Amino acid sequence: MLMCRPCWDQVPADLQAEVYRTVKLRGRDCDASWAPWWRAQARAIAHVAFLTHPDEAKRDAYLARELGFADELEGRAE
Repeated sequence: MLMCRPCWDQVPADLQAEVYRTVKLRGRDCDASWAPWWRAQARAIAHVAFLTHPDEAKRDAYLARELGFADELEGRAE
């Protein structure tokens, strides 16, 4: 479970669908197959966190870190 039901209900339907779609792509090991899910879950968490505590700088820093990790998983980090 990614988050509690009340928080999940705040995630837009298209982003919920993306999280569900990408969870099925993950392999057994945390490797490049996890990158799409990592991005989707990070966007969902950032969305709910921003609704609760609107702080663009904090949201953007969180997303940069998490999306950067997804890039690392795919071997695309600089």
